[in-house]
Amino acid sequence: MTRSAAGVPASSAGTGSKAWTSSTGSTVPTGTGSSGESGHYEFGTWARAGGGWTADGRWAIDSERNVETLGFLQDLARRGYTQPNPGQTNRPDGTWPLFAQGRAAMVYGAFGARAFLDLIEEGDVDYGLAVHPVSHGAEPVAHGIQDYLMAFRKSGNRELVRDFLSFFYRPENYVPYLKTEGLLPTTRSAVDVLKDDRRVGRYVGMTGRARFDPTTRPVWAELLGVMGNDLGKAVSQNEPLAKVLREFQAIAVSGG
Repeated sequence: MTRSAAGVPASSAGTGSKAWTSSTGSTVPTGTGSSGESGHYEFGTWARAGGGWTADGRWAIDSERNVETLGFLQDLARRGYTQPNPGQTNRPDGTWPLFAQGRAAMVYGAFGARAFLDLIEEGDVDYGLAVHPVSHGAEPVAHGIQDYLMAFRKSGNRELVRDFLSFFYRPENYVPYLKTEGLLPTTRSAVDVLKDDRRVGRYVGMTGRARFDPTTRPVWAELLGVMGNDLGKAVSQNEPLAKVLREFQAIAVSGG
């Protein structure tokens, strides 16, 4: 399942907040969710444009580019280019409804997810798609979220697992599952079926840009808990940015 930016991209947004137009009345240039549910999604996607969680296999959360990224998000909030209190805002009950109501010009959306698509379809929103704005000539990316199919390693299981996977990934079985769950395809055969789909076809072509969180690292769950609280405070309360990211880095390194 892959998620990324949806909406109308602000002109030259990646070059700094001076390029944004300030909010007018009840509308804002971007809906930003930096609280527990959304913080690492938003920050991680902006940061991947030249930064990110790791570099060359090592934790790099406190890199200069990540500090710059967090500063950019903080600056958006301080200048009034987001909704009030982005550090206490989630996506499903915060930024997505703003977008569906026409009160935010750009929002971090969700590829194919019904929680997002239902809202904007009910709101009859005429919207477009774009990867996140970038700076420093970085390659635009999308934030990927992957689920795992796992099997027990047991004598005699291999053939059974192979048969199940072959059955599951047949387009006639896999595509209905994807539509029901609001997911995007990981096989070429399913891509061929869904690329022209009215609802999710526009998203399918962007999955190749997906980049994923280091979810297999044992410390990732602990990091999420800390970031869920502290990223929001950093964005909304002008916390010392480098200090916040150094604390994340220390937790990551200690956990391997």
